[in-house]
Amino acid sequence: MILISSIFALIVVLFFCWHFFLSIYEVKLKHNFPDKSLIVENSYEINCVGLNSVGWEIKFRNLECDFIVKSGSDLIKVNIGNDENKFNFTTLASGELEIEVNSQYSFNPTRYKLIIGNQ
Repeated sequence: MILISSIFALIVVLFFCWHFFLSIYEVKLKHNFPDKSLIVENSYEINCVGLNSVGWEIKFRNLECDFIVKSGSDLIKVNIGNDENKFNFTTLASGELEIEVNSQYSFNPTRYKLIIGNQ
């Protein structure tokens, strides 16, 4: 009887840990540009980070983020990396840029409307 109770308690603890600490509840976007204006010939990054129910970042999970350049694709060069949760790009010319970010854990996509200028 003690063995069954111990196994049941272990299953409950594992379920609790998985549900509250390892499951993704929200996707937070981080970027390295201070406002909506970018400078020509600089590199920028948009990073998707999953948050658990406590609000801690879960960095080891793949969020399956889709980064779609809606307009201004000729104004940037996309730097291909090995991390699917990051979007790295270098600006090439002045103009308006619109990037849409969507994840399977997001209800609605996030849109960045950015202006690329010389300074």
